[in-house]
Amino acid sequence: MPRFIESRTFQLLRDVPAEFFRLTNEALSLRQKIVATRQSIIFLDRCLHHRVIPNFIGRKRRHNLCGPPESDHQVKAIQLRLLLFQRS
Repeated sequence: MPRFIESRTFQLLRDVPAEFFRLTNEALSLRQKIVATRQSIIFLDRCLHHRVIPNFIGRKRRHNLCGPPESDHQVKAIQLRLLLFQRS
């Protein structure tokens, strides 16, 4: 069974009848996952629009594997392409 993120959800479940508890529980959990995914997509879209590399992509240390220095323009272009790929 999926876990809830907010304690407000638990307050809503107190008023649900027993026969609808499981169905309501799953629906609320899926709704929270949809909202979290939508927020992630919006964040990545804003990063792409402003041409900013998020830290969780930028700190991967790809320059250690590829060879060019970290501030190289080629590395930044690759990171932006990865950001485009994650968006779609």
